[in-house]
Amino acid sequence: MSEQYMAFAGAIFLLMVSPGPMVTQVMLDARRGWPWATVLGGVLSAQCLLALALWMLHWAWQVQPQLLLGVQIVGGGYLLWLGWRSWPAWSADVEPAPASSARGFWRAMALGLSNPKDIVFFLAFLPGFLQTDAPFAWQAFWLMAIWGVIDASVLSAYGVLAHRLQHWPLMRGLLRWGPPLALLSLGALALLGGLRDGLSA
Repeated sequence: MSEQYMAFAGAIFLLMVSPGPMVTQVMLDARRGWPWATVLGGVLSAQCLLALALWMLHWAWQVQPQLLLGVQIVGGGYLLWLGWRSWPAWSADVEPAPASSARGFWRAMALGLSNPKDIVFFLAFLPGFLQTDAPFAWQAFWLMAIWGVIDASVLSAYGVLAHRLQHWPLMRGLLRWGPPLALLSLGALALLGGLRDGLSA
């Protein structure tokens, strides 16, 4: 059983160090200060989706493709909106106003919950780490706990890195233009992918 959880921890660490929408949002908010609320919102949103996927696996439910496509399109639109709002040209050279902790938390929650591909990934990824001869609830608890610890650690590390390196001229430019471009790209891919799959269904 311990080898099972160690393999799970190693696999998800390799997956999480690849920057995605939540890492991008954490790096954006790190320009204003330590983004603890964004990290918390990102971790809790992932835990909600993970719990939902585990529940679906437990009861052997099948995901409705139409529902996932709808959420994917909405999520893509939300990423595009975040990218547009954070575009440096709108604020010229003025430093962004500090965001409230509550705003950062709920924005991260919305960003995390608007990505239906996470549920599909969980449904495909988790069965390899579940054992039929062990209590499901206990396994689910440990998988969620391991995911939460690694998720919080990786997001926090990106936040610290972005916050400390933002004073370097080159890094300041990357932090200013990189995250908005990443959000716009990810949003466009999600939106176009959802529309394409919906039209071809």
